[in-house]
Amino acid sequence: MPAGTVKVNLIGASAIKDSEWIGKGDPYVVIMCGKREVTSNVAKNQGSTPVWNQKFHFYVDDSDTDVQIKIYNENALQTDDIIGTTTISLSDAFSQKKLPVTQYTLEPRGDIGLQISYTPKVKPAVRLTQSFPGPYGSQTHSSPYVQAQPEAKQDGEYFTGHYGQHHGQHHGSSTRY
Repeated sequence: MPAGTVKVNLIGASAIKDSEWIGKGDPYVVIMCGKREVTSNVAKNQGSTPVWNQKFHFYVDDSDTDVQIKIYNENALQTDDIIGTTTISLSDAFSQKKLPVTQYTLEPRGDIGLQISYTPKVKPAVRLTQSFPGPYGSQTHSSPYVQAQPEAKQDGEYFTGHYGQHHGQHHGSSTRY
Protein backbone atom coordinates (compact mmCIF):
# COMPACT_ATOMS: atom_id res chain seq x y z
CA MET A 1 0.00 0.00 0.00
CA PRO A 2 1.31 3.44 -0.80
CA ALA A 3 1.75 6.05 1.91
CA GLY A 4 -1.23 8.26 2.68
CA THR A 5 -3.90 9.05 5.25
CA VAL A 6 -6.38 6.60 6.75
CA LYS A 7 -9.44 8.22 8.30
CA VAL A 8 -11.39 6.19 10.87
CA ASN A 9 -14.83 7.48 11.79
CA LEU A 10 -15.69 5.77 15.09
CA ILE A 11 -19.50 5.64 15.32
CA GLY A 12 -20.44 3.36 18.22
CA ALA A 13 -20.74 -0.22 19.44
CA SER A 14 -23.52 -2.63 20.31
CA ALA A 15 -23.92 -5.76 22.40
CA ILE A 16 -20.51 -5.37 24.06
CA LYS A 17 -19.89 -6.74 27.53
CA ASP A 18 -20.93 -4.37 30.31
CA SER A 19 -18.44 -5.31 33.02
CA GLU A 20 -19.84 -3.06 35.76
CA TRP A 21 -21.43 -4.67 38.82
CA ILE A 22 -23.27 -1.49 39.73
CA GLY A 23 -24.42 1.03 37.12
CA LYS A 24 -23.35 1.02 33.48
CA GLY A 25 -19.87 0.69 32.03
CA ASP A 26 -17.70 3.52 30.78
CA PRO A 27 -16.28 2.18 27.50
CA TYR A 28 -13.61 3.80 25.35
CA VAL A 29 -11.72 2.66 22.26
CA VAL A 30 -8.02 2.40 21.48
CA ILE A 31 -7.31 2.42 17.73
CA MET A 32 -3.89 1.36 16.43
CA CYS A 33 -2.70 1.71 12.87
CA GLY A 34 0.92 0.80 12.26
CA LYS A 35 2.93 2.04 15.23
CA ARG A 36 0.49 4.86 16.02
CA GLU A 37 -2.27 4.72 18.62
CA VAL A 38 -5.19 6.99 19.58
CA THR A 39 -7.76 6.83 22.36
CA SER A 40 -11.40 7.88 22.05
CA ASN A 41 -13.38 9.78 24.63
CA VAL A 42 -14.92 7.73 27.44
CA ALA A 43 -18.62 7.04 26.83
CA LYS A 44 -19.68 7.61 30.46
CA ASN A 45 -22.46 5.32 31.71
CA GLN A 46 -23.27 4.05 28.19
CA GLY A 47 -22.76 0.36 29.03
CA SER A 48 -23.21 -2.13 26.18
CA THR A 49 -24.30 0.40 23.50
CA PRO A 50 -21.84 3.33 23.56
CA VAL A 51 -21.77 6.09 20.96
CA TRP A 52 -18.60 8.10 20.24
CA ASN A 53 -18.95 9.81 16.84
CA GLN A 54 -15.26 10.71 16.65
CA LYS A 55 -12.92 10.93 13.67
CA PHE A 56 -9.24 10.04 13.68
CA HIS A 57 -6.60 10.41 10.97
CA PHE A 58 -3.54 8.17 10.70
CA TYR A 59 -0.59 8.93 8.48
CA VAL A 60 0.39 5.53 7.10
CA ASP A 61 3.41 4.24 5.22
CA ASP A 62 3.97 1.29 2.91
CA SER A 63 4.11 -1.28 5.74
CA ASP A 64 0.79 -0.42 7.47
CA THR A 65 -1.91 -2.89 6.41
CA ASP A 66 -4.50 -3.06 9.17
CA VAL A 67 -6.29 -1.27 11.99
CA GLN A 68 -6.49 -2.83 15.45
CA ILE A 69 -9.41 -1.95 17.69
CA LYS A 70 -9.58 -2.55 21.45
CA ILE A 71 -12.50 -1.52 23.65
CA TYR A 72 -11.87 -1.00 27.34
CA ASN A 73 -14.10 -0.24 30.31
CA GLU A 74 -12.70 2.58 32.42
CA ASN A 75 -12.34 1.69 36.11
CA ALA A 76 -11.61 4.25 38.81
CA LEU A 77 -9.81 1.97 41.27
CA GLN A 78 -8.54 -0.92 39.14
CA THR A 79 -6.85 -1.58 35.83
CA ASP A 80 -9.22 -0.91 32.93
CA ASP A 81 -10.92 -4.08 31.61
CA ILE A 82 -10.55 -5.04 27.95
CA ILE A 83 -14.03 -5.94 26.71
CA GLY A 84 -13.64 -6.38 22.94
CA THR A 85 -11.08 -6.54 20.13
CA THR A 86 -10.91 -6.83 16.36
CA THR A 87 -8.38 -6.37 13.55
CA ILE A 88 -9.54 -4.85 10.27
CA SER A 89 -7.62 -5.23 7.01
CA LEU A 90 -7.16 -1.98 5.10
CA SER A 91 -7.05 -3.67 1.67
CA ASP A 92 -10.66 -2.72 0.80
CA ALA A 93 -10.09 0.89 1.87
CA PHE A 94 -6.97 1.08 -0.31
CA SER A 95 -8.83 -0.11 -3.40
CA GLN A 96 -12.21 1.64 -2.83
CA LYS A 97 -10.86 4.78 -1.07
CA LYS A 98 -14.00 5.11 1.11
CA LEU A 99 -15.97 2.30 2.68
CA PRO A 100 -19.57 2.62 3.86
CA VAL A 101 -20.30 2.53 7.59
CA THR A 102 -19.67 -1.10 8.51
CA GLN A 103 -20.34 -3.19 11.63
CA TYR A 104 -17.22 -5.21 12.52
CA THR A 105 -17.52 -8.20 14.86
CA LEU A 106 -15.68 -7.94 18.18
CA GLU A 107 -14.20 -10.80 20.19
CA PRO A 108 -15.54 -12.13 22.51
CA ARG A 109 -18.85 -10.46 21.57
CA GLY A 110 -20.47 -7.37 20.15
CA ASP A 111 -20.02 -5.15 17.11
CA ILE A 112 -18.35 -1.82 16.43
CA GLY A 113 -19.50 0.62 13.75
CA LEU A 114 -16.76 2.33 11.75
CA GLN A 115 -16.32 4.11 8.46
CA ILE A 116 -12.81 3.86 7.02
CA SER A 117 -11.39 5.85 4.12
CA TYR A 118 -7.95 6.16 2.54
CA THR A 119 -6.35 9.06 0.70
CA PRO A 120 -3.01 8.41 -1.02
CA LYS A 121 -0.21 10.86 -0.31
CA VAL A 122 0.15 13.37 -3.10
CA LYS A 123 3.71 14.34 -3.79
CA PRO A 124 4.06 18.09 -4.24
CA ALA A 125 4.74 18.99 -7.84
CA VAL A 126 7.82 21.03 -8.52
CA ARG A 127 7.41 24.32 -10.34
CA LEU A 128 9.62 24.15 -13.38
CA THR A 129 11.73 27.20 -14.00
CA GLN A 130 13.99 28.05 -16.85
CA SER A 131 16.56 30.83 -16.98
CA PHE A 132 17.59 32.41 -20.23
CA PRO A 133 19.52 35.52 -21.17
CA GLY A 134 17.44 38.53 -22.18
CA PRO A 135 18.03 42.09 -23.23
CA TYR A 136 17.88 43.27 -19.58
CA GLY A 137 19.94 40.46 -18.03
CA SER A 138 19.02 36.93 -17.08
CA GLN A 139 15.27 36.21 -16.90
CA THR A 140 13.40 33.34 -15.27
CA HIS A 141 10.24 31.76 -16.65
CA SER A 142 7.91 29.64 -14.46
CA SER A 143 5.68 27.01 -15.98
CA PRO A 144 1.98 27.66 -15.26
CA TYR A 145 1.18 23.99 -15.84
CA VAL A 146 2.70 22.50 -12.69
CA GLN A 147 1.27 23.43 -9.31
CA ALA A 148 2.10 22.21 -5.83
CA GLN A 149 -0.60 20.25 -4.03
CA PRO A 150 -1.63 21.42 -0.55
CA GLU A 151 -0.96 19.22 2.46
CA ALA A 152 -3.90 17.48 4.12
CA LYS A 153 -6.08 20.10 5.73
CA GLN A 154 -6.56 20.17 9.46
CA ASP A 155 -10.30 20.40 9.89
CA GLY A 156 -10.68 20.09 13.64
CA GLU A 157 -10.58 16.31 13.59
CA TYR A 158 -8.10 14.23 15.51
CA PHE A 159 -4.68 13.52 14.03
CA THR A 160 -2.11 11.11 15.40
CA GLY A 161 1.47 11.93 16.08
CA HIS A 162 1.64 13.22 19.66
CA TYR A 163 1.92 10.54 22.28
CA GLY A 164 1.39 10.46 26.00
CA GLN A 165 -0.59 8.79 28.75
CA HIS A 166 -4.35 9.19 28.74
CA HIS A 167 -6.27 6.39 30.44
CA GLY A 168 -3.59 4.54 32.35
CA GLN A 169 -0.91 2.29 31.04
CA HIS A 170 -2.55 1.00 27.84
CA HIS A 171 -3.00 4.08 25.73
CA GLY A 172 -1.50 7.00 23.88
CA SER A 173 -3.34 10.24 23.47
CA SER A 174 -4.53 12.08 20.44
CA THR A 175 -4.09 15.72 19.66
CA ARG A 176 -6.85 18.02 18.42
CA TYR A 177 -5.84 20.64 15.89
